Amino acid sequence: MKYEMKKKTLFIISLSIIFLNSCEEWVEPIDELDCDNLATGLIYYNRELVENEFRKLCEDLTPNVTEGDTLGHEENLEILVSRINTECKNMEAEIGCYACITTSPPISEIIVTTDSLDTMVKRFVSLWTPPEYRFDVFLVRDKTLPH
Repeated sequence: MKYEMKKKTLFIISLSIIFLNSCEEWVEPIDELDCDNLATGLIYYNRELVENEFRKLCEDLTPNVTEGDTLGHEENLEILVSRINTECKNMEAEIGCYACITTSPPISEIIVTTDSLDTMVKRFVSLWTPPEYRFDVFLVRDKTLPH
């Protein structure tokens, strides 16, 4: 009787160890950037479309506060612009300003130029720049916000 109980216990423990070791942590896949959606959002001032695509670009861009960058996003802004320029061949992005609009949190701007029916369209994307979170799209406009 005791032998059977030990055998069952050993079997259950062994089975549990096998199941625990074979389980991998589920990682939610990141959606791929859709440059056409981003262009459409920019052309038609659709903040939600732009925000959705920017979230994909900024997924891994968490703040890295340093002595010279108290918000921790200066390098992230450069990376974001580089990603737009690399991933979206129909767009050209540049930094307008970093944390230059004094709100709480500060706002940074990226200038993105894209083609709309053979006409170059320039949009200013204003980004919340909080020191504890990722960028978030605040506004899409055809001119910069007042500094």
